[in-house]
Amino acid sequence: RYDIAFVLDADNIMSPGTLEKVNHAFARGARAAQCRRIAKNLNTPVALLEGINEELNNVIFRRGQRSLGLSATCAGSGMAFEFDLLKAIFNQEFILHDTGEDKEIDLQLLKMNVPVEYIAGAYIYDEKAADVQTLKKQRLRWIEVHLKHMGRFLDRDMLALPIDRHLLNKIMHYLILPRSFFVALILAVVALGAVDAMVDTTLLIPGIHWWTVVIGAYTLATLSFVPARYRTRHTLMSLSRLPGIITSMVVNMFRVRVGRKEFLHTEKKFIRS
Repeated sequence: RYDIAFVLDADNIMSPGTLEKVNHAFARGARAAQCRRIAKNLNTPVALLEGINEELNNVIFRRGQRSLGLSATCAGSGMAFEFDLLKAIFNQEFILHDTGEDKEIDLQLLKMNVPVEYIAGAYIYDEKAADVQTLKKQRLRWIEVHLKHMGRFLDRDMLALPIDRHLLNKIMHYLILPRSFFVALILAVVALGAVDAMVDTTLLIPGIHWWTVVIGAYTLATLSFVPARYRTRHTLMSLSRLPGIITSMVVNMFRVRVGRKEFLHTEKKFIRS
């Protein structure tokens, strides 16, 4: 018999003291916990942007949600669970055929009213996609899994849950667009605003001033969450890869197969931290 089950990707590297910090959290009563995943490789512009994206997720969907008394969102690796709890979840046969089992674990914990703690000081170094093609394949899997589990809220077991802030928060999390789509939306708004200014039309409703305030607030909020170590010249130069990333995400929407049975593996180089 074991006390805690720890879930890692094959390429993950734990920082010293991680298991002790996890053990301490469980000794204080935690039944599920998410450690802080950070980029192991920052050797390419794509990997650098992915590292920033991971940190934004840590701030908003893990540390932020936990500070509001909500459950931290499972990241897919660097996760720890009470052994019998995880065993009970995986004893349900349908999850064994689920290519996004971390999403299903998240929903099962919601049903069981088990909050996921966030351990910010327990670093899990995770290898990020280093080029657009690898990222495109990875994101295709994520989009398919996301859409599939969005539909889970219409299943009988989820409809039976009480409508409270925990359920509403989880639903809102699934409705939020990926950041690359937000950037594409901002560019579309800017383009429409430019057309309005040049030919005196009203394509933007409400007007450009309202959109300027919204886009400015979103940009400032996002930048405020970026750790200081990423606010460098290299990050600014890496933004030139955003058009390629956004294009690949849009193309992926035409390749989505929600019922896909096979797992789309992301190639790893197993870089040392």
